[in-house]
Amino acid sequence: MSKKQQQEENTALSRRDFLRRLATGSAAVGLGGIGLLSTRITGGVAGRLLTAAQAASPLPEKSRIVIVKDPRVLKDDNSVDADVLQRMVDTAVCQLTDKQQTGDAWAELVKPDDLVSLKINCISGITFSTRPEMVKAVVNGLLQANVVPDNIIAWDRTDKELARAGYQINFDGPGVKCFGTDHVGYGDEVATDPDGRWRTQFSRILTERCTALVNLPILKTHGETGITAALKNHMGSHNRTGAWHSDLSAIAYLSAAEPVSSRTRLCLSDALRPLYNAGPGDNPRFRWNFYGIIAGLDPVAHDVVCAKIIQDKRNEVKGAPWPIAPEPTHLSKAGDLGLGNLAWEQIQLSEYDLGA
Repeated sequence: MSKKQQQEENTALSRRDFLRRLATGSAAVGLGGIGLLSTRITGGVAGRLLTAAQAASPLPEKSRIVIVKDPRVLKDDNSVDADVLQRMVDTAVCQLTDKQQTGDAWAELVKPDDLVSLKINCISGITFSTRPEMVKAVVNGLLQANVVPDNIIAWDRTDKELARAGYQINFDGPGVKCFGTDHVGYGDEVATDPDGRWRTQFSRILTERCTALVNLPILKTHGETGITAALKNHMGSHNRTGAWHSDLSAIAYLSAAEPVSSRTRLCLSDALRPLYNAGPGDNPRFRWNFYGIIAGLDPVAHDVVCAKIIQDKRNEVKGAPWPIAPEPTHLSKAGDLGLGNLAWEQIQLSEYDLGA
């Protein structure tokens, strides 16, 4: 066996081991202290997906992921208490940045003159999309960091999907904007994977109206990709979603691409009521009240923790290992590309229960 073949075999084995450990629950995430651990990639060429060597950037010894929970965030009808959610978001950002005040915490992530785009996920309608209350909580934090309201955009693929998920469209009115890519189209730059198999264009919201990106997915399983979290959320950021779904490595390449990699400032998942099976559409039979949000500066570590939350729930329901299907191999690919820390021993998980 050649050296290259041996390296490929070792990579495949490490991926299988990671997924096996995830399913069996044998992977342990240690608790730790508080620190600002940024793994943002600042290099790259606009319009091209990075190779593994280009994407590689020094990673922190451990990536901090924060889970904040509060049972009071959901009312009896599972609607959201906006005040409780605001405290949860404020706590998550303050803990990530080791700041006492919300404005100071957000100021570690964005500048007052940034054009901040909030990439949400609203394909599943009013009952199962990133909640408007989550977006409002983030906007309130950005305003405390002196970001100009007119420079904030909440967006997804189309105006229709946004409206169906409970958002009010505001394309050119005063204040915070909210509109879909269908309003402005896709950029001229062509992005492709290193082998040239896929070609796509990113939303002009991302390429022309964004200097800082906050990734706001909703946590769920997916019939084609295993899970939806921060990495998968960018399937809604480009114009060839159907083609790229056929290759899970594409999910990793999208997050390694310009303009995603250098603009990402925070990943913050809506995990109040995740879906542990039969996604991506809403299925009340497989949802449960987790009452949490998951925050991190490392999209890979963030998604590994998200996958573990879903996997633990599946194991609990079945009373035995019930692996996520299909395997979310894009997590391992993202780790290979140097987008973040994949290994459990490199993830520093901190949990806060505000209702305790």
